[in-house]
Amino acid sequence: MAQPLWAADAKPLGAKPPAAEGKASKAKERKNLLQTIDAQPELQNFYHLIFAAGADKALANSGNAYTVFAPDEAAFARFGKNELAELLKPKNKTKLRDMVLLHVAPGRIPLADFAGKQLNQSTLGGGTLVLNGRNPERLLANNAVIEPIAIPADNGVIYRIDTILTPDAGTH
Repeated sequence: MAQPLWAADAKPLGAKPPAAEGKASKAKERKNLLQTIDAQPELQNFYHLIFAAGADKALANSGNAYTVFAPDEAAFARFGKNELAELLKPKNKTKLRDMVLLHVAPGRIPLADFAGKQLNQSTLGGGTLVLNGRNPERLLANNAVIEPIAIPADNGVIYRIDTILTPDAGTH
């Protein structure tokens, strides 16, 4: 498993988040969103950020369905290390949680729901994502490009995006 981007400096963040329950289960067995994100090598920084923000319980809850627009490792590489370090400070936990939950929308949103059109989607962080499918070759969540491959989970669906969404700027 890749080391989180923010832990690359000399000072570790602390304990690694626990592995999602059932990680050793059969490959065909459906997993919740948190377990599914953990199983994706390209989403490890986002997985660690979910725990740092305290949003892990919401994504592990199989009682609610969500759509997660998860920034990939390249998005974290472009995000400023200093800015991320600032977000990870205890005084900024609310801001970090809002940022992580901006990537999570209630319900399962198939890409077909906004194909050929644009729609506003509320998020668990209280923000709004503009889902733009007007160009079928370039689907967007705000200004982040959505990889058009759904990663299913038992309580929702995950789409990789190429940019970290932020409440103040929309994307980063």
